[in-house]
Amino acid sequence: MRYTVIGLGQFGQELCTELSARNIEVVAVASTDEELEQIKDLVTYAVVTDYTNPAALRELELDDQSAVIVAIGDSFEENLLVVTHLQKMGVRYIYARVMSPVHEHILSQMNVYALINLSRVASKQLASQLESPEFLRVSPMDENHSIVEIAVPRIWVGKRLRDVGLRTEHHLNLLTIRRGEAQTPQGRREILSIPRIPVIGTPSPDLVFEDHDILVLFGKETNLIEFAQLSKGL
Repeated sequence: MRYTVIGLGQFGQELCTELSARNIEVVAVASTDEELEQIKDLVTYAVVTDYTNPAALRELELDDQSAVIVAIGDSFEENLLVVTHLQKMGVRYIYARVMSPVHEHILSQMNVYALINLSRVASKQLASQLESPEFLRVSPMDENHSIVEIAVPRIWVGKRLRDVGLRTEHHLNLLTIRRGEAQTPQGRREILSIPRIPVIGTPSPDLVFEDHDILVLFGKETNLIEFAQLSKGL
């Protein structure tokens, strides 16, 4: 797992720090030597470059990255320009910081993979989602516990809650379920604090899982991450 963060303002630096603390490889792309000095000892690799130049972006060899996060927050034009260059290079997983409603509208029309609105998401939440992309939404409760949303494992569809061993085998609690699609109609994830899919209330042990259910789980982060990895094969 390897991520590139472009733009090292406060948010970009905090995100790099959070990802590195989780032992995730981070390439930090700075625009000034001052930004580089502040982050170089905390990440896998740091570089100063003119990221508005497509030739400079190509030199970063982004093909093997899990995702590229455009964290630029001080220039609408630079943010949009970098996203455009990345799309032309064929980078599929672009997380782009939103700076205004107009900017958000433009990026949404460009079908960017995920939009980051800092009024709705904190760097720690985003780091958790990047660490486990299966999580559709993450809400940290303390240093060790979180509430996450994750798609129901396919093998559980048609089974009852009491029969899947969620608490006994995975040590997790099911708080509720969202019934509906996990993505927007355009197929683009939106990292929002205000959910768009209604919940069904408190689940009973006899609840039967349905296709497209989104599980709202509470537990230790280690157990949640382990479940996310395991659910890929379920």
